[in-house]
Amino acid sequence: MSIKILENLFNSKIRPTVLKVFFANPSKDFDIKEIVKFSKISKKAVEAELNKLTRIGILKKKIQKRKRYYFLNEDFIFKDELEKMFLKLQPLLLKEIENKIKKIKGIELCILSGYFLKTSSPVDLLIVGRNISQLEISRLIKKLEVDASREFFWSYMSEDEFKLRLQMNDKFIREILSRPHLKVVNKISFH
Repeated sequence: MSIKILENLFNSKIRPTVLKVFFANPSKDFDIKEIVKFSKISKKAVEAELNKLTRIGILKKKIQKRKRYYFLNEDFIFKDELEKMFLKLQPLLLKEIENKIKKIKGIELCILSGYFLKTSSPVDLLIVGRNISQLEISRLIKKLEVDASREFFWSYMSEDEFKLRLQMNDKFIREILSRPHLKVVNKISFH
């Protein structure tokens, strides 16, 4: 839903999807393979769009070890305005992520922090669950990473492990809970 606004604005599905990869990771250089991974667009279409965006001046490219890398052009005249447009989509992205997380049965607690709240945290996503396979969690995370066009630092633990670590005043859990965070699922009572 959120990216649809820009698809309509740019009259293209590919351009906002490719740009979202860069604005979600503004200081990172990407090779074509990484952009294809996050955008879920064919390599040929991504290459054509990268060439257009480089000609326009939004992106720059460099070659290292015979590999082409693309990155945001900090001097592009409309860079700040484009960045603001993509940042305004963040609340819509959070809602989409929240909806996907709530569909997974067995999630007892899900905390978003780090990237989602633009703050420092040991993880971007903490999932606590009951009877959820690691494969199911991995699939969910991969979908969320595609939606956000970036990789997340995340952790999954059972409800018993979470409660034990909470009771032991575990540093990892304490750091997450002491920093800004958003509980999108909260079926566990704790302080």
